[in-house]
Amino acid sequence: MKKLISILCSVTLSFCLVSCSEQKSAKGDEDKTNLPSVTCGSVAPDFEISDANGYTFKLSDYRGKWVLLDFWASWCPDCVAEIPAMKGLYHDFDARGVNFISVSFDKEEQAWKDCISSNGFEWRQGCNLKEWKENPIAEAYGIHWIPTTILIAPDGTVAGAALTAEEMRTILDEKIGIMPVTGTWINLAWQDERNNYMNFQDEDKNTDPGMWAEKMRNLHAIGVDYIAFDQVANERKAYYPSEIMPHHYPDGRKSPVEVIMDTCDELGMHVFMSCGWANNQLDDVGNKEVVARQCAMMEELAALYGDRPSFYGWYLPIEDCLIPYLPDRSVEGINNLIAKAHQVTPGKYTMVAPYGIFGADLDTPKFGEQLSKIDVDIIAYQDEIGCVRKTFPIHQMKENFRKLGEIHKNLDIEFWVNIENFTWDRGTNNWYSTLIPAEFGRYLTQIVSANQSGATRIMSFSVYGIYDRPGSQYPLGQPVESNLAYSTYQDWLAGDPHWKLLEDVYMGDAANIAEGSTCDFPTLVDGIYGYESPDCTEWTSFDGDMEIVIDLGKKTEIEAVAPHFMHFAGRGVKMPVSVELYISNNGKKYTAVQTVDGPHAVNDRHDCWTDLTYFALNKKARYIKVIAKAAESSSIYCDEIILK
Repeated sequence: MKKLISILCSVTLSFCLVSCSEQKSAKGDEDKTNLPSVTCGSVAPDFEISDANGYTFKLSDYRGKWVLLDFWASWCPDCVAEIPAMKGLYHDFDARGVNFISVSFDKEEQAWKDCISSNGFEWRQGCNLKEWKENPIAEAYGIHWIPTTILIAPDGTVAGAALTAEEMRTILDEKIGIMPVTGTWINLAWQDERNNYMNFQDEDKNTDPGMWAEKMRNLHAIGVDYIAFDQVANERKAYYPSEIMPHHYPDGRKSPVEVIMDTCDELGMHVFMSCGWANNQLDDVGNKEVVARQCAMMEELAALYGDRPSFYGWYLPIEDCLIPYLPDRSVEGINNLIAKAHQVTPGKYTMVAPYGIFGADLDTPKFGEQLSKIDVDIIAYQDEIGCVRKTFPIHQMKENFRKLGEIHKNLDIEFWVNIENFTWDRGTNNWYSTLIPAEFGRYLTQIVSANQSGATRIMSFSVYGIYDRPGSQYPLGQPVESNLAYSTYQDWLAGDPHWKLLEDVYMGDAANIAEGSTCDFPTLVDGIYGYESPDCTEWTSFDGDMEIVIDLGKKTEIEAVAPHFMHFAGRGVKMPVSVELYISNNGKKYTAVQTVDGPHAVNDRHDCWTDLTYFALNKKARYIKVIAKAAESSSIYCDEIILK
């Protein structure tokens, strides 16, 4: 059941110029244009429509996100012929944050739904059951022929119209950034102090239906539309209406699982159901009693939710260790549960998320051989950066991911990544320490590394609670820092120039127009960037304040100036308290441009990361002076002063 195989789209999306236009043309035979009336840069008309599951939504619900609108109909032969091409685009760009919405001009509801079912569409399908000529959406967009695709930018304007699949793929590659985080785990149980900012200890608060509905909406708002339950029971009590165990929520209240499924159904999200935990987080899949209870839970859950629109598959809570490779015992345990999943919900996906890549023997053929024995659709590897398996783990993580990408080329299993966006308020990997948000510079390099590895989707443990929307009616997360983390992530998604440039640094795409110019420290303008460790020789250290002058040789138009710093409190290396920027045309008289505070750095007990101080300049100058003020009793590490 390997359903996530990439579809190669050499076929282009043609338009129904003959068969469909002759049958249903809104303009008649005298008008042979296939171009809709909306044009690039115009505001995409809003509309309201019902999806195939009966939920009403608006196009404006997706403001802030990229949307690919697909106008089609089941009666249109060319539309049906091009479904594989659309599925290929969806497979490649859904994980990169593009929201696909099909709008059908079908009038017969059953024919429309039968076509959806037979073709296995995974994206949102809308239809108002109105004929093309009478359809207000067709009129608003000026749709003359189908299939027609329209790309809508996050600001609600049209970014492309009437494109073939090849043209759409080209424009998406140009406009859509790297893969963001599109999935997360939901932890329903307060287990120990790790969950202090993720769940309420009070059962009444922790099972409040309003809280879980809001958290799903907040995740959807930032493009996190794949939800995996970490567990649906704990200590032999269920968070769903079970008949084999008592409930972990008050009588007369809708269960947390039910609320989350309802909300995800409404929003068009995808849910991986869990069969954990039969007892608790220490469940042993080698224990026959544990496996029997998990299977009984799967039967109940499949009966309750298997037909729900949002039911996407199963997350099997077997977080087994990969050191040095997956053992036979784990292979057997996983396959037993997968067999049960296939029995109770045929055709649904299965996913596991093992740990241990820092100790795994990724170079032995045995590693891939063991993986090939499991009948799973998706492996989402824990990146272990939040767990801090090594003091400076990021450099090795990138190499580990590269190797996993190569291994999966020979496996019929999707390669997903589970990046950890947390750090710790006390000890690492400690049940008596609380998970708190890591600084965004660290999280961003994890996202970039996942993109470079060849992974096809990024999950993250955990977005909710670690990231919390400002103004939430149900505040979770570390005060201030979780709100800041949520807003910062939104800023990155929106293309904030600071975070976009830091992304380019991590991607290796950050050009520096100052490269090769005259500088007190030539290594700061050599175009070579260091990695996250003070042992990396690309970093230039300053014991105290840093003052640098760059001579470009002539007056040059400069869009921005951005010194790149490292932070590792464990060795007294910290972001500067403030950074000052000056410019000059003669090297003698300098004009102060701006002073900004150094990058935010609070949760820094364990992590090493990098960040920029970003100055939007947009001026001509020959000389650039940067003065960075050091924090008390600390050093400044800088590897490059970037000029755009």
